[in-house]
This record gives sequence, structure tokens and C-alpha cells, in this order.
Amino acid sequence: MLMALAIVGGVINGAHGWINPAIPQDMGVIPSPNMRTDPWCENVEALDTDTKYNGDGKILIVGTSQFLLNTSSGALFNTGHHTTELFVPVYHFMDAGFTNFDVATIDGEPMRLERWTEENAAHSELNGEPSSYLDMIYTAKAKLSYKLDTPMNTSAVDPDLTDYLAIFIPGGHGPLIEMHTDYALGALLRKAHDLALPIISLCHGLAALRSANLGGDFPFSGYEFFMFPWEADNTAAMYGYLPSVLNDNTDNAPADLMALGMSMLNDRPYFNGYTDEVHVDRELITGATNLASQNLSAYAVPILLDLYSSDTVTASEYEELISDDDDDDDDVDDKFPEWAEITLIVVGVVVAFSIGVGLGIHIGGKKKALLSNDQL
Repeated sequence: MLMALAIVGGVINGAHGWINPAIPQDMGVIPSPNMRTDPWCENVEALDTDTKYNGDGKILIVGTSQFLLNTSSGALFNTGHHTTELFVPVYHFMDAGFTNFDVATIDGEPMRLERWTEENAAHSELNGEPSSYLDMIYTAKAKLSYKLDTPMNTSAVDPDLTDYLAIFIPGGHGPLIEMHTDYALGALLRKAHDLALPIISLCHGLAALRSANLGGDFPFSGYEFFMFPWEADNTAAMYGYLPSVLNDNTDNAPADLMALGMSMLNDRPYFNGYTDEVHVDRELITGATNLASQNLSAYAVPILLDLYSSDTVTASEYEELISDDDDDDDDVDDKFPEWAEITLIVVGVVVAFSIGVGLGIHIGGKKKALLSNDQL
């Protein structure tokens, strides 16, 4: 019955996909325009922390390189990782001093992003959100882009997680595709559990926790969590977000996790579970949906700063350290030999003069040619 309603609603609302002219049909469909106008997260703002991390530890970001999610009708959804769910927390991590990241996917291929989700952040100003929302996304994206494009294989990550402070798994529908089949990720999650290393995730990112049941005992039985509700996913098909409802036998991650002994706190009908709620259960920090991107950060950052307090400094000391680093960069510039600067200036003048002379000859020749043609 729910599938029938979704299909009918899809026809009425254009849910069978808004085929973006810039994206070929064989590359899947993206949400209809009416689903790409409201902000993905509200009250996005910088976090005010008294201390900053000043150590060398890294946060491991685990994601997927896959982006075509097969839905029940056979239509492919063009997905990946939600940019708000990835970059808002990453921005807050960096702002708190956690600036070292490793990125890993199952195959070592670039981590896929739902690039169309940036549109909603761009609309945030029109909906009363501060412009810093989009700035945060672009700032974090610029600093992380190389790592996202050149991730390591999850099987290549140090299995002892020696240098890592936390594991972060962002959402988007991409994690539903194959992250639950990753044995190496499952082993990393079990190790993080043994070490009480924070595991931070939200929305569909929690689907990846199913991998911890591969090759070992599932460590999160008895844990409580938030994630994107199955009922909300199916309802989303009625409104044009998905091309059709998802496949119950492969994509119902909430049911799988509950079958493994976990308790989902927002397992509610329709969109009643689509909230900004966050829950902390031991090392597991989870957010319900994209709406929780800011709140997840507000919970996770203080936990990380407290956990690694031996490597923190006051916010003012941190600013001084950053300033000193900038001064060191300036000193390097100041040490550039004066003779080399003069040489560069001379070379620049010669090159500019040569280009000017060349252009003069070229233009003069063309003028003569035109005069000759006029005279014919």
C-alpha cells in the first residue's frame, strides 16, 4: 500500500525524478526542484569553545565512492554523501583544532558527494539563515578536497587505529549502497569500540554500522541511536525526493540495526522522525537527519576536546600559535634573496617588453594586410 501511494504521489508531484539536463539519465535522477529549496540545517553557526586541540591526532572519515542507488522501481538515485552532513561537522572539527584527517573508501576511489545538496545551503540566506552556512561548506570542502579525491582503501587503514582520535561517517543515501559490505570497515568499528574511540555519524551514515557484524561479533548491541527513519524515506518518494521507495530487503538499515540488538530512538511514522535530535551512547554519537548536522557538531566537539584535553590549549593561546605560524611564513618570504627579487623584476620587464613588441609587429602586419586588401 505504501509503495502504491508513493508511486501515485510521485506522478502527481514529479517524484519520478527531476531529470537534470546537466546529468544524463543513465547517471540517475536527483530530487525534484521543490525538494531543493529549504535549508538542510538550521541555526548553523560557529561553536564557541574555551579550548582548542593542538595535537597531531587525526580523525578518520569513512565514506563511499558509489553514487547510484537502485530503488524499487529500478530507477537509479544519483546520490553520495550529503554536503551539509559532511562539511558542517568537518568545519567545526577544524575550527576546534582538529585539522588532520584521513579519508577512506572501500576501493580507494574518490568519495562521492551529492553536489546538488549545496543548492539548499545557497538558499539558506533567503530563509533567514546566516550566509556563514554556505561559507562553512565551501571552506571545509576546499581544505578537504584533496583527501576526498585521493582516499586510502579502508583495508589500508592502520587496524590498531593508533593515530586516530575518532571515526566520522557522514550521511547521504550513498552509504546504503555498499558500506555495509565492507569487512575492513567492520573490523575498524569493532576496534574503535574496544578502544572507546568516538564514532560519529548521522542520517544514513549509520547504515555503515552493519559492517561491524561481518567477521566478528557485533559490538553495538544494546546501544541507542538516531538515524534517518525508514518511514521517512518511503514518504520522501511521495514528495519527489526519491524516484521511488527503497528496497526493503537491502536498504532498510534501521530494521537491520534493530535486529542486531540496537534501539532506534526516532523510529516513528512518516516524517515524525525527521528531526535534529542527537544522542550519545558511550562512544557512539549519532544524529537523526541532515537537520542534526549543527547539533551533532555541538555534541561531538566538546566530547573530543574533553577526551584529548592533555593536547588542548586555550582559545587565545591557539590563536597566538596560528599567528606565529603565519609570521613564520612571512619570515620565509622575507628571507627571499634581494638579488633574486631584482632578477625576477628584470626578467618580468624584459618578457613584458618582448610581448609588447611582438603584439605591435603582429597588429601592424594585420593593418598592412587590410590596407592591401582594401586597395585591391
